[in-house]
Amino acid sequence: GINAEYGDKSTLTAVAFGDKVVVNKVIVGTTTGGTVDFICEIEETAVAPSTIKIERQSVTYTTGDNCEFIVNDVDHSMASKTVTGVVADEFYTCTFVWASEVEVSVTGMTMDIVTVTVPASYTNSGDEMAIITCVVGDINDGITFDDDFATKARTMWDGTKNFTSGTVYADECVFQDGDWTKGGITTTFHFVKTYFQADKTLTFYVPYGYSTVSATGVADIFEISSTSWVLTVGTAATVTCAVSGLQVKPTISWTAADTQHTVQTSTWDEAAGTRTSILTSENLSEDADYECTITVDSTEHTKTVKGDVVVLTGTGFNTVTAEVASPLCTVKGAAVNPTSLHFKDSIKTYKVSETGFTLKDGTFADGTLENVLQYTTNAADHTFTCVLDMYSNSLSSEALVVDIFTWVVPYTSQMSKKGSALSITVTTKYWTTNPIIKWTVGTNTYITKSSDKITETDVGVGKENVLTLDAQTDTTDIVVILVLTFDTNEIRSTKTHDIFDLAKSDNVIIQKGNETSVSCTVTAYNSAVRYVPSWETMAATTKVTTVDITDGFKTTLTNSATSDDVTYTCAVEFGTDGVFGTFTGNPSIDVIETPTTGDYLKRGEAAKVTCKVTNTDSDGTILFKINDRLMKTKPETSGDWCSYGDVRARFEFDDDTNQFDTLVEAQNGCAAGNCIAIAKIDAKYYTIATSHDSKYAYVDGDAVYFKETCPAVLSITPSGIKCPSSHPFVYTNGRYCCSTSKEKVYGDNTLCDGGTIGFDSTCCENDAWTACSKSPCSDFDVLSSQTFSSVLEATMTEDTRVSSRTLR
Repeated sequence: GINAEYGDKSTLTAVAFGDKVVVNKVIVGTTTGGTVDFICEIEETAVAPSTIKIERQSVTYTTGDNCEFIVNDVDHSMASKTVTGVVADEFYTCTFVWASEVEVSVTGMTMDIVTVTVPASYTNSGDEMAIITCVVGDINDGITFDDDFATKARTMWDGTKNFTSGTVYADECVFQDGDWTKGGITTTFHFVKTYFQADKTLTFYVPYGYSTVSATGVADIFEISSTSWVLTVGTAATVTCAVSGLQVKPTISWTAADTQHTVQTSTWDEAAGTRTSILTSENLSEDADYECTITVDSTEHTKTVKGDVVVLTGTGFNTVTAEVASPLCTVKGAAVNPTSLHFKDSIKTYKVSETGFTLKDGTFADGTLENVLQYTTNAADHTFTCVLDMYSNSLSSEALVVDIFTWVVPYTSQMSKKGSALSITVTTKYWTTNPIIKWTVGTNTYITKSSDKITETDVGVGKENVLTLDAQTDTTDIVVILVLTFDTNEIRSTKTHDIFDLAKSDNVIIQKGNETSVSCTVTAYNSAVRYVPSWETMAATTKVTTVDITDGFKTTLTNSATSDDVTYTCAVEFGTDGVFGTFTGNPSIDVIETPTTGDYLKRGEAAKVTCKVTNTDSDGTILFKINDRLMKTKPETSGDWCSYGDVRARFEFDDDTNQFDTLVEAQNGCAAGNCIAIAKIDAKYYTIATSHDSKYAYVDGDAVYFKETCPAVLSITPSGIKCPSSHPFVYTNGRYCCSTSKEKVYGDNTLCDGGTIGFDSTCCENDAWTACSKSPCSDFDVLSSQTFSSVLEATMTEDTRVSSRTLR
């Protein structure tokens, strides 16, 4: 056994000089059949040797002959002999000779035949680290190495760059110290993923004693590619695992929880370095993971592939022409963010936004992605398909339809009259699915088929729905939200109903030939457009004036010479969206004739004044004024019902209508019994009835009685005596005179209630009265002529009209 620890010196003393020299014991190495330099080295010499001899296998190499000095100086001399084709370990002798022929010989120098190998490295390009190893073996058992020798640098050359142990290559290589064991040395380089893009040929250089041994190997970089598969429930998944770029044949195996599958693996294509395996799983109902294992040179490389079961749906949209449609594509249950989720029709594919079409990509979260395509519709339905691109395949949904329908809401904002019922109509046509129609009015909601305020009618290719609301009691505007709910979306329309007030003036009773006026007032307008009321009935003697008030208009119609009864129609016409409506008010003028007879009469003689109102359609009461003093008591009449003189009416009985409806003769009486008809008498029409409760006229025997024509009669005997100036106001029908113009208040009596004292009042304020000297008296300031005015007190209005006659 040779103690050949690196750096150990053998100390010898030269005989000739008594000089102490150091001969280094040398180890050199090579591989079988390789080339090696046999080396002899001496140090610490006072005189350089003249000759160095290298003796091996009975062959001596001498400097200056067949061996040469590498260095030959004082203190250090070295000789070397290169030999090729060595095949076995050797021990050789170094002899150092000085001119004085002093020699120093040292045996036990070692030439060691070793093996140097770089095992093929197979690295998946997807791995994070590639490990390249060089192994020096078959080191002579008698040789050991100290730590100093173990740290000598090893290098690796990749054809472009040299990597040296002990140097840090942060982005490429990490050196790992080898295991220095008896009989072998291992050197390992770890290369990071980014270094290997393709196969590389690598040469390792390992220092060994006084020499360097080397070997070349290949780093085989291959690629494993796998394809997952996206599918819907109940369909087949086809997943693939393939290897390429290998220089040796791999094996491919699968691990799967799903037992219902088949595997097909291709043969090894040595020239291309490829092999593929396909697993097909039938009828998947949920996600499944499959492991593909590539075994190369006993090393396993595993990839996971998926059978990703998703739900892909397309949601259509319902809208009207020229509105924005928003169909929706949805995928749920996806394991990864899809490559693409887009729309397709019969003409093109919409993967990105383009002119007229905006694709709004949603955010992938919890396996769900929703994308929307927005575009402005035309008049035709549009059919799309949702397309999902994931992994290596695509899925298509069932067709979704953008359903273009029509709906008609006949207004943008509608006007409605206070006190009138409000009807809202919506007509929908040409939809694929029947919508639910819902109205929201304030806090109330009305739904078609569940509200008695809505009527629905088929209109061929659609429905007409009418919502009827109760009459509005004030002018608060109403906001109506109309919602059409389809399976896919809702369509909303908000309408405002401007509730206004249309008030006509009171009906007017006017004496024939007098001027009269009627008016209409529109208030509570909130619409952007305010419509001016107009009159539909006009005459040459009428004129119209219109005044703009705060929130509406007042229009007045004046007739300067009213001769006949007339009903004027005051109309407000509104029009929006091409739809017009009319609200009307109908003030009427009732022209009457009130002839009052008057004549000269002798003082102290009794006279009767008769007032008879004709040609009126109004119920009323006739009162009298004497010298502008209104009598509160009703004058004597011939009763509530008065005969129309000698006029008779006879009607023809109609069996079909079971009534007398044709006037045959006006001079003969009605037949007994059902004498109910429409009679035309004196160019006026009357409803004739057998009952005294009839509003206009009734039959009793042969006479027809009319409530409108009862005359009122005032009996008076003027005395010509006036009340004294201290008590100028006459009352109690001319028997007493009062000092004030007011009654006192006494009991529940309209003739003694504190009002203005009248001719027929029964009390005097403060009881300040005096008796008339000769009844009946008249007021102190009244002339001897007595003017009697009749007043028709109509129940329909507060207006009164006066006809006067003078008794002298």
